[in-house]
Amino acid sequence: MIDTPPPVPSVSAIEHRLVACGLDRRRISVERVDELQSVVIVIRDRVHPSRPLFTCIDEAAPASIVQVEEARLQTGYDDHVGKRVRPQMLAEATETVTRLGLIDGFPKRADYKNLGSYAGALEWHCGLEAGSVLRVMSKTLAFDPPREPDGMTFVARYEKLLAAMAYATATGDLEGFSFIGIDPVRPR
Repeated sequence: MIDTPPPVPSVSAIEHRLVACGLDRRRISVERVDELQSVVIVIRDRVHPSRPLFTCIDEAAPASIVQVEEARLQTGYDDHVGKRVRPQMLAEATETVTRLGLIDGFPKRADYKNLGSYAGALEWHCGLEAGSVLRVMSKTLAFDPPREPDGMTFVARYEKLLAAMAYATATGDLEGFSFIGIDPVRPR
């Protein structure tokens, strides 16, 4: 049986729930964005960050993208959501790297003097040349493959590395990762 996410509540239902959390209706916006296949919530309210508030927002807007203008509140909310989803992320990532034969000898971040060395170890562990695909960007890694499109060959070549990056993120060895795209953003 495949788990499917619950249906996304309507925009007005989400707004109502956020107001019930104590947010000012005039200081929030809720919009369904088709390109993202999600609801985007922007909170401009200045409130005291707290676990009950984060839980309320999370429950009011399941599977939505939440953006908060106040950096301290955004960081707190992101940390709250991360703690909630980390066990599931870790279980799924562990299953994937195990299935791909990567779990034994998986590189640990603490064993490397810098993020660049760790990136090379991840690439090498996945059968790629160290320094060929991953780039250090601030405190995390970016997936930056060669620009030649080659369809399924691309997927086969990088499946292990993408799984390894997801696993390293789930274990806390990486602070997430990003992608450097091969296509320009299409104008609206």
